[in-house]
Order: sequence, then C-alpha cells, then structure tokens
Amino acid sequence: GASSLAPLASPPAGSAPGGEGKGKGKRVALGGEGDAVTHFDADASQTVRTLVEAFGFSLEKAATAVDSIGDKSDLNAAVQWLIDRGEEDHGGAVEFKHCPHLDDPSLPLIDASLLRPGTHAPSTGAQPVCSHGCESPEQWVCLQCGEVNCGRYLNAHSLAHHGATGHATAASLADLSVHCYLCHGYVEHPRLVPLVERLRALKFGEDAFGG
Repeated sequence: GASSLAPLASPPAGSAPGGEGKGKGKRVALGGEGDAVTHFDADASQTVRTLVEAFGFSLEKAATAVDSIGDKSDLNAAVQWLIDRGEEDHGGAVEFKHCPHLDDPSLPLIDASLLRPGTHAPSTGAQPVCSHGCESPEQWVCLQCGEVNCGRYLNAHSLAHHGATGHATAASLADLSVHCYLCHGYVEHPRLVPLVERLRALKFGEDAFGG
C-alpha cells in the first residue's frame, strides 16, 4: 500500500484517526531479540526475517541492511548491500534465473566493444562515475545504452534510468552480476555472456578486444 517505510514516530498532533500509523504489519519483532526491527512494516520485516533465517546474517546486520536500501522488499539488494560491506556470502544468497525478456531478440543489447576502460571499469586516473556525478563503488551500466548510474542504496539513479527509458537490464561494475528490472532480480542469459566477459576483461586488466 501507500504506507511509509520510515521508522514510526509518535503521530503528529491533529493526525486523522485511523491514519497510516495503524497499518497492519507494523512493529514486527523477530524472536524476541530486542526491538531493533520493530519500526519496520511487514515487507521490511519479511526481508529481515529471510536474511536471518534463510541466509544466516545476524539480526542486527540484516536490520541495518534493510534500513539502508530503498525498496524494503528487495531481498537481492539487501544481500548485495551486506556483501559489499564485507559480510560473507553464505552461499546461494542471490538467485540467478534465466531472463525470458532476453529471449526476445527485439530487446537490444549494446555491443561489447562499447564498454570502455574508465567509463565502465577502473583505469589509470579514472573510475566509473554515475551519470549524475554520484561517486560510489556500486555503479551499474545499462546494457541497452551503456549509461552508468549508481545503485539502489546510493541514489538509485540506475533504477530511475530504467523508469525513464524502459531499459531492462544493467550490470554491476562491482561484481559483474546482471539485474533485470522486469524480472525483479538477478538474471543469466546466453546473450549476456559477451558483455559480462568484456566487463571482466576490463575489470581485471585483460583486454580481450585488443584495445
């Protein structure tokens, strides 16, 4: 619904009775381990619960991750947030699925040769930077046009780019995983292989294209 995901505070004076502060699923605590997550709504609490019970992250760190991402129901973003900050990947944390949208040849992908050092991978004196100027290790390249934008838990310009253009897939310049916004998750597809291999060659200094 439209209920806020922000931590609940005392309702302001003059709040209409029956307002959003009374939404179902508020104040969900997990296993009596304190009230670190009691300000989350049902979606956020479910993500925290999954991080703890399915993936083995501590409650405190799971709550911090969910607090830090934009879409509280985005389990993949929460896992990626934790891994990027040095948490151990407990195995099987992020599920990759075959992307049916890429089965359609009318969904374009950029040519791998358009992925360049400095823009799409670190090079001497240059680091990939969001098209809006946001500096962060977590940048994503749109695989429909090559534009670089920051991830969901910075300023979410990659998500905004998808919203503005309809471009469906983006690759993380941090770990080279590919996210499909239409699939709402991480994906694999044979069409992605040349692009991921090009990004890997750039990232690790093996220019397979001889440039």
